[in-house]
Amino acid sequence: MARHRVTTARRILSADLPMLAILCFTLGPYLWMALTSLSPQETLFTEGPSLLNATFEIYTRLFRTVGFGDNLLDSFIVAGGTLVVGLSPSGTAA
Repeated sequence: MARHRVTTARRILSADLPMLAILCFTLGPYLWMALTSLSPQETLFTEGPSLLNATFEIYTRLFRTVGFGDNLLDSFIVAGGTLVVGLSPSGTAA
């Protein structure tokens, strides 16, 4: 009985290209968000997002005026506490 071998072209069409499409569909909004956040606000609606004039102005304003750093630290503390509380019984159960 001969074993059926999958050709390279068939593997690319049946597995690799669909996975690449799913990856682009999944990561696309995150890449667009990052590109938009790095674009200058003045040219965002006239020229569109671009990496040529990338700036971190929005992130510096976020950490300086809004207090995002404190909120981020609080989130890390809660996540760490949840991790410790969740792993304690799980470790003994294992």
